[in-house]
Amino acid sequence: MITTNSIFYYNYEITSSNKYIDVNEGSGQVAVQLTVGYYTPTDLALHIQTKLNDGLGFTYTCTFNRTTKAFTITSSSATDILCATGTNASFGVYTLIGFSLTDKTAITTTTGSSTGASYSPQYKLQDFV
Repeated sequence: MITTNSIFYYNYEITSSNKYIDVNEGSGQVAVQLTVGYYTPTDLALHIQTKLNDGLGFTYTCTFNRTTKAFTITSSSATDILCATGTNASFGVYTLIGFSLTDKTAITTTTGSSTGASYSPQYKLQDFV
């Protein structure tokens, strides 16, 4: 039996105007390009993690906290996420995932602010036949 109300998170769309993450691991800037489409926040975090790990040398994780509605990116070594000065900064995913438009330099973990939208029905989900 379901005893809590459901919460649905939405408003996570990657478009041609927000599909880049500019990263510098110490040997120059690399532009990581995300795939255009609609995502759940969990799927978007997994997509970001996959793209970072495919295009770069360090190991990355990206998670979404359902309580705070915030994304966290973690790197295995100190790296720069170039939210302000990257070549593709004006086409970055940063505001969508709650990151301020300032460079994150020599970081291993960075967490954005609350992002997206949520919908919580007034009633608990029911099982009707």
